[in-house]
Parts: sequence; structure tokens; C-alpha cells
Amino acid sequence: MGKLDGRVVLISGAARGQGEQEARLFAAEGARVVIADVLDEQGEALAEELRGELGKEAARFVHLDVGREEDWRAAVAAAKDAYGKVDGLVNNAGILRFNELVATPLEEFEQVVRVNQVGAFLGI
Repeated sequence: MGKLDGRVVLISGAARGQGEQEARLFAAEGARVVIADVLDEQGEALAEELRGELGKEAARFVHLDVGREEDWRAAVAAAKDAYGKVDGLVNNAGILRFNELVATPLEEFEQVVRVNQVGAFLGI
């Protein structure tokens, strides 16, 4: 029996890195995970892998650009359609840029704000 048996958790930015590891851990603990990311191929591959290891209900992938309100609505709807509910959110998606501030184009700065701030806000 896992610590998260019966729980449904949506994880943003879950196709790789920290989000991928969270998805693996939560699924191993019995949660059904909704892997949400803009990296469709990687996210779907992870969901398929988890289903193969833990059963067909273990994971689903949904495309999610965290800076788009309509994507959040669609992701939550997909989770509820698949599992009937959402118990938790790991608001993990984020991006980094390593430019000096004075060398950062406005478009790039706005992208960081959209993902890291607006995306977190919309998830909440």
C-alpha cells in the first residue's frame, strides 16, 4: 500500500527533470499522475512507461503551456475525465535564462515571467 493510493495529482513541467522524478515517485506511491508539459513526446513517453510498469491507470499525459489559462482548464478537465477528480497539484514548471539583465531582450524576460509567475498563479 502506497502513501498516495487513490490520489490524483497533476504535475506541471513533468516531462523531464524534477517534474519527471516527482511523477515517478508519486506514481510509485500509488497516485495516478497527470503528466502536464509542453514537451509532448517526452511527456507521452513517460506516461506510457509508467503505465507499463504500474498499470494502465497510473499516468496520463496532457499538453500544458502553463502561461495559457485555456491550457490549464483543458488539463484539469482531462484529469477529471480520466480519473474523476484532482487531489493535488505540483506546480513545478519553470524556466531559466542566464543572460545578464541588461542583455536580456524584453521578449525573453516576458517569457520567463509568463512561465514562472503567471504559470504558477494560473495553477493555483
